[in-house]
Amino acid sequence: MKANKLTIHAQEQGYGETYAFPVYEFESGLVLVPGDGTDDWFFGCREDIQVVMITEVIGVEETSETLEWSLEALQESIKGSLAEFGSVPKLALSLL
Repeated sequence: MKANKLTIHAQEQGYGETYAFPVYEFESGLVLVPGDGTDDWFFGCREDIQVVMITEVIGVEETSETLEWSLEALQESIKGSLAEFGSVPKLALSLL
């Protein structure tokens, strides 16, 4: 499954520090935010992306980079997120 790489720009409220991190958006709109190990985060669409509570998303930059995911690798990531966080978006569940 092909995913487009996006760069999310976020800013800490009250502190002014900004961060940039990569996420991957699949053709269905599902977004995967890579974590460490099995703790990837999934969002139903790019507008749903959330970061820690005192940080807000201030921009989404599209890149020309793409990444291919096997269905099996994506399913493993979804299962790991379910085990870690207890839920994922319905769009992710539909891939299991």
